[in-house]
Amino acid sequence: MKNFILALSCLLPSILFAQTPPKGFTVSAGTPYPEISGREHEYFSDNAGNCILVKSYDQTVVIQHYDATAMKEISKHEYVDFPKGLKTEKCIQTGNRLFYLYSVPNKSKTRSLYTREINTTTGTFTDPKLLFETKGPVEFIHANEDGIQDLYDISTHFQVTKSFDGSKILIHYKREPITNNKDVNFEVIGLYAFDMNLTPLWGSEKTMPYTEKNQHVISYTIEKNGKACMLAFTNDGTNLQYEFFSTSLDAPIQKTKLDIDPTMLLGDIKMTENSEGNINCTGYYNNGIDKEYIFEKPDLLDVLFLNPVSKPQGSDIISTKSVNGVFRVTISPLGIIQRKYTHEFAIEFINKYESENAVKKNNKKEEKKKSGIPDLLLQDVIENTDGSTLIIGEQKYVRYEKTIKEVSNPNQPTLNGRTTTETTRLNYTKNIVVTKLDPLGQVSWQIKLPKYQLSYTGFGSIGFKYLEVEGMGYFLFLDNYDGTTFPDNMDPFLFKVADGGDLHAYKVDHASGTYTNLAILNTQDVNGNTINQLPTVRIFNADKKTFMVEFDMKGKLDNMLKIKLR
Repeated sequence: MKNFILALSCLLPSILFAQTPPKGFTVSAGTPYPEISGREHEYFSDNAGNCILVKSYDQTVVIQHYDATAMKEISKHEYVDFPKGLKTEKCIQTGNRLFYLYSVPNKSKTRSLYTREINTTTGTFTDPKLLFETKGPVEFIHANEDGIQDLYDISTHFQVTKSFDGSKILIHYKREPITNNKDVNFEVIGLYAFDMNLTPLWGSEKTMPYTEKNQHVISYTIEKNGKACMLAFTNDGTNLQYEFFSTSLDAPIQKTKLDIDPTMLLGDIKMTENSEGNINCTGYYNNGIDKEYIFEKPDLLDVLFLNPVSKPQGSDIISTKSVNGVFRVTISPLGIIQRKYTHEFAIEFINKYESENAVKKNNKKEEKKKSGIPDLLLQDVIENTDGSTLIIGEQKYVRYEKTIKEVSNPNQPTLNGRTTTETTRLNYTKNIVVTKLDPLGQVSWQIKLPKYQLSYTGFGSIGFKYLEVEGMGYFLFLDNYDGTTFPDNMDPFLFKVADGGDLHAYKVDHASGTYTNLAILNTQDVNGNTINQLPTVRIFNADKKTFMVEFDMKGKLDNMLKIKLR
């Protein structure tokens, strides 16, 4: 039976895409290969017509070498020689080199970070190399692949940040506190700088200047000269304030107070050095919390900066922050503000693609100047070579639903009539918000791309993947079959991952901000075949004109789709 499935699968590339893709695209599938389980999957192009797939599970790491032209697997190497407690941290691609980062715990409760380079020609590992060992236990960090804090993303122990020119790499982490008393604990962070070949430049653990209760580090970056920088919100016992931290080598952390209104909450910010050598801090601001916390005695900075999240207490929400607009500040290496901008979202923009009930609430908030886009989280900030900036966000949130069921058990009749409560986690993503700033920090254009998605199994198959091809931006996502376009005053229809759907792309012109919605592929009816899973997190650029995505098939098989611009 298995041989029959494999034989039938080999016919798939020739019959899979009888339906016509949108004008300007060609879509094809490759030869199927056995499925590899595992949570961590990463995908890379070698810029020579081939791809590297890195997958890990338990103590095993698999490297697949894939021919993107012939659309078939070249080789597969499985490694089981990793130490016990293996934790995949990240893969780093610098130029034509690819490094796999992983950590392992030690008996002394410290954690060691290692790297193994992947030979992109042979699809094999080199020997492991120790980067550093921490001086104590390390906390988990929740951040997306671009280093922006996000409670909904996969947790790691170590976060990686690159300099604007890609020549320097900063790996940072946070030590576990000695006690649970935030009043006395001074946060200890690890900062280690490397060049693009992961040759160490400097590194050490630093004690922060404030206790945990009085400090929240919002963002990190590294300059091309190797200096680490941070943006923090602090409480000196008298004033709330924003501060700029910097350090390198064995120097203590230098701090500079910034002239930024502390009532403006900068929860989602990305720091990046620009071509002038200054630091751009770009993201979203909000004017406060919409809904109260259910914590009994929350710390002030926890209330201000904890990302929106829910706990399993019916539909009760810990907090919801509505984003009021875009914030941008440019800081010199000495911590002096060069330029500062805020761009408030207009009420008309906030109300686009919202339900009638939501519009009424927004209009009421607008009377107090507090209307904003709820649950909007920063996903990426792209600094372009012409000095312009692309700010990308998405509405993203979790809700919990309680269901009360009556017990009916013929084997235990004494339980009949009683009730049980089940709690279900609902993962939602909604509209994409894109803002383009010109080199002077003014808004060139701003758009909201409508969608509404629900998943019961996490965020891997919902949300979007952003890729750039020839001056155009493509936001790829799964949506309803018919690709309905929506008027501004309508809430998009809810799409559930379990229903299948289309692979869509919003094609956005970088110059004007105009966009079109393209339905590329129907996953449930591909000439009579069904794609089991097509997670958007698996989409990647194979070359300047090609997207690739790995998908699951029946019979425990995987395959690749190639979406090429003509």
